[in-house]
Amino acid sequence: AQQARAADIRAAALVGADGLRAALRQLDRLHAVARAAGRQQMSNAFDRRRICGDLPRLVALEAANPSASVSGHEGPAGVRLVHLKGLDTQGMARDERSAATLFDGFADLCQAATRARYAGWMRHAPEPLQLVDPAAFRTDRRVANAEVDLLDDFLGGGRPASRRVLAAGAAAPLGADPIGELQRLRARCLTAGDDLEEARRQWTDADFAFQNVRQGAELAELGVRFDPQDYGVESDAPEALEAAVQAQRQARREAEALLGAVEAQVIRRLALAGALAFDPVRSNELPGVARARGRLPALWALAEGLSAAMAPLSALHDAVMLLTVHSQQAGRDPARQADRRERAGEAWAGLWHRLPEGPCPLDPQVPLRDWLMGAQKLSPVDPMGVFHAYRRVVPRFDALAWRVLAEQAAIARAVEAALLERRAPTFEELPGIDLASLDLAG
Repeated sequence: AQQARAADIRAAALVGADGLRAALRQLDRLHAVARAAGRQQMSNAFDRRRICGDLPRLVALEAANPSASVSGHEGPAGVRLVHLKGLDTQGMARDERSAATLFDGFADLCQAATRARYAGWMRHAPEPLQLVDPAAFRTDRRVANAEVDLLDDFLGGGRPASRRVLAAGAAAPLGADPIGELQRLRARCLTAGDDLEEARRQWTDADFAFQNVRQGAELAELGVRFDPQDYGVESDAPEALEAAVQAQRQARREAEALLGAVEAQVIRRLALAGALAFDPVRSNELPGVARARGRLPALWALAEGLSAAMAPLSALHDAVMLLTVHSQQAGRDPARQADRRERAGEAWAGLWHRLPEGPCPLDPQVPLRDWLMGAQKLSPVDPMGVFHAYRRVVPRFDALAWRVLAEQAAIARAVEAALLERRAPTFEELPGIDLASLDLAG
């Protein structure tokens, strides 16, 4: 500690105490921004297979944003600032040259250092990762944040459960009073966030209980002794386990129905707004939506395709959860493990064939099937390998469903602004979505 203090005092004598204090505070800010950027890197790499190719430049861009949050962060400079307390030295070092001369070739060095930092990670990554420039990476994040903000408002603070797609579809009939219906649906959605969250929680809990008791029943079939209460049952007798499996399966169905009922009003709101966007009677009231609505048919087709894939994805989920039991019981019943592995493989193939064709909206250079599943190789002898492959697919499926819902919601907001509020939507209401490039003001 004494050596560090002496070093800081000597540095202050060289460059000036005020200059050193400013540099230390900036280093703290850069440290905090770098930590936040690192978290975004992991999220982007997992969901979109895109990572920043120049980390120092990314940190500099983020730090230049006055709104970048570093609250609650205490960096390494805190103790060093204490060393400088009371010092008022002016410093001796002077150089009239531009600071830019110090950074000649710095960009190349930063990119090389970034590639070196990624070398080990990318070598062991389950699939290729694309290096993008910092501006593109920040755009990715801006779009993701905009989607969250938009849907938080659109859904009243709620969010659909994992692996679910809210597909409005193209055939939404208009009733006698579509404007009044849209107004009522909007009001209900804005206050339905708690209901959606509660329904989502019940569905998640029911699914966990169902998978848990199925795993207990599978252990019993393998002849493994276990505490029944760990699996939500009172007895490990075969009849008790079978009854519990059936009861939890029914509980999950009921939770699914409840969640579907809450989601139905969101789906109807999206569908009604979409139908109104194409209503020739009101076309003159929607000048700012004319170009935006051209995106709807593709969104509807994609949403319907993803919705059709939910059943095979759920079947894969069930198959994988049962297969994980065998990862701890290797060799106990090879024939049964092979059967479970084969069923998981069939579910995997079923999901592949039910996914819609065409490019992935999150990465148009890659077919959607390949983006979700193409790089995953299922090992015929590694049950946990199947589990990890599935775990990589689900967040991507969620990210894609979330994007499709966000774009539909953005168009719905544009329609609502025009028909319910008699105004064009502002850019702030629809930031970062693909619609941001459209002339929503007409």
